[in-house]
Amino acid sequence: MRSGPVVSFEEVSKVYERSGRSTGCRWSSGAMDVETRQAFWTAMNAEVAKRISFRLGRADEGILRGLPSLVRLEIPHDLVRIQSADADRTLYALLDVGYRPREIEISSLWFAQGSWMQRIGQALPTYQITRIGTDLIGKGTVSAASAGIVLAWFAGFVLLAVLAVGRTAETV
Repeated sequence: MRSGPVVSFEEVSKVYERSGRSTGCRWSSGAMDVETRQAFWTAMNAEVAKRISFRLGRADEGILRGLPSLVRLEIPHDLVRIQSADADRTLYALLDVGYRPREIEISSLWFAQGSWMQRIGQALPTYQITRIGTDLIGKGTVSAASAGIVLAWFAGFVLLAVLAVGRTAETV
């Protein structure tokens, strides 16, 4: 039995940094045996920061900045976005100070996301379809904005298909 992964997160990070890549990890764990791969990804997931997003009526920024494991804090209007090294610890501390957040989302950050990247990601149909599924399961409702974005993408794809068929028909 091995005491730890043969390839560690730190080793991959060093290779990654030397390669000069700035976004997205293109390294594969496919060459590892099953035990080593499981140990590696367990270690990798422990290193990954978590993003906690939720809605909160009136938030005291000072209290939020004092939360444990806080890496980054954004408060646009009633939406609070926290990047945390330990999402469980941060969320429990938030509840302990008396806040009752709504619409809680916790996700992993594999690379730093700026606000413009997040907006682009949220405009993609994959994000919106996931959100629709989460809303249906959690609240039993669907956001009109999410449905509208998915329908807009669908309409765009239908338009592209119609144009492609029309051009193909002209050449035949």
